[in-house]
Amino acid sequence: MIDESHISEARADKLPKLTKNLLKSFKTFEDIKEGVVMIINRAERDLTVTDYHKEIKKMIELRNDSGSLFEPEEQRFLKFLMDKSRIVIFKQPRK
Repeated sequence: MIDESHISEARADKLPKLTKNLLKSFKTFEDIKEGVVMIINRAERDLTVTDYHKEIKKMIELRNDSGSLFEPEEQRFLKFLMDKSRIVIFKQPRK
């Protein structure tokens, strides 16, 4: 589960850290990918899953001084989640 605020360029360090920690914990995504879902908590009411896919794709393409934010295996994992509809959103409450 990741907070919606962590999927933006302003806080682009949170999703990469989460992904890196997940990879460290399991050594490979291949063994766990079929059992993983990304839940975006407090999603904006007017945004869709497709909108968040676009944001994640932008993050995958971002670079910093030391290169890409995501290692190639992390990029493949995030793309897998998007391709297999394994990203779901919980929208913010109205009040």
